[in-house]
Amino acid sequence: MRALVITSVFPRYEKDDQVPWLRECCRRVAALGCEIEILAPSWRGLKSHTIDGMKVHRFRYGPSSWETLTGEEGAPSRIRRNPFLVFLACLYLWGGFWALMGLLLKRKKYDVVEVHWPFPHAWMALPALWAGIPLIYHYHSAENKLAVGNALYKRVFKWSLGWARWHIANSSYTAGLVKRQRPNIDVKIIPYGSPLKFEKAPAVSETRRRRKLLFVGRHIERKGIPYLIDAMKLLPADYSLTIVGDGDLTPALKKESEGNPRITFTGRLSSKDIVAAYVSHDIFVAPSIVDSKGDTEGLGVVLIEAAAAGLPIVASNVGGIPDVVLDGKTGLLVGEKSAQELARAIMRLGEDEKLCQELIHAAQQRAQEKFSWEYVAKQTLEIYQAKP
Repeated sequence: MRALVITSVFPRYEKDDQVPWLRECCRRVAALGCEIEILAPSWRGLKSHTIDGMKVHRFRYGPSSWETLTGEEGAPSRIRRNPFLVFLACLYLWGGFWALMGLLLKRKKYDVVEVHWPFPHAWMALPALWAGIPLIYHYHSAENKLAVGNALYKRVFKWSLGWARWHIANSSYTAGLVKRQRPNIDVKIIPYGSPLKFEKAPAVSETRRRRKLLFVGRHIERKGIPYLIDAMKLLPADYSLTIVGDGDLTPALKKESEGNPRITFTGRLSSKDIVAAYVSHDIFVAPSIVDSKGDTEGLGVVLIEAAAAGLPIVASNVGGIPDVVLDGKTGLLVGEKSAQELARAIMRLGEDEKLCQELIHAAQQRAQEKFSWEYVAKQTLEIYQAKP
């Protein structure tokens, strides 16, 4: 069978680190015998190309200098800073709509079209709907927050939910957001695995004292990094923190950390260097919050990476995080926006290696059962092949 995947972002070149989880999922499903093609926006005039044997159709939506709405940073964040980009977003949807229309007019045969972030990308998929091609909506939570923030958007989103034959969410939290709009919708939960590969961790002494903390992620409000920086002020002097990634808040976070030599910012790292960061640290911390716009973690792929790397996890009990971290079983969950709770949980792991090993073993076992790429790809292909 042949499937078309519509997405706002896809790797632009072989070593591009954009949405590695989506690239890996497409590659894995293709390896099971499904021919996968991608429809994604251009980036500064980028033409259609091939990645991992998959054709990536790039659609244009303006002069090359304008084509930066997606990629590097999410479109909603850009539009919040510059409302005039709503006009560009309209051109973006129009460009995707006609690109799909062009593919179908060229007699491209697709058995199914999968739409990631269905608000607003469902509108791009209308030509497929009109052609009788089944639609699959794939939710990541961000589209729900974007849609319900405006009365008109909410109504349009709710209406468009009826166009899809099947619905996939990356977590139970995201599925719940969708079902709030239409409770009768059947939403299949299919998470993602880790795009990174780790060697088996060596045995660890029960007397080990874990002191090196790691955060990996974008520097945006919902990641809750300021609370982790505040937690560092409550930890003993032998604890250190490495913050990997970058984003809008990076300058403010660095300023907040001035004078604290125990906090290191690395910027964005290659996949190889991120793997090295995981294996050279002791505890992974995800201090996520529900931000001022109501947005939070849809799942948290970094948590799956941390589990695969053999790190005990401290994370906030928000969004889709509890799908990955079962409190007291595969990690420790704390209340959001609490530096005190973060510090207490970190020190608990730092002083109890037996607990760390129990959490690591259970987390790796759960990751293998529920977040392996074999499981994810098989579940996805079953949806592709499902009969109405």
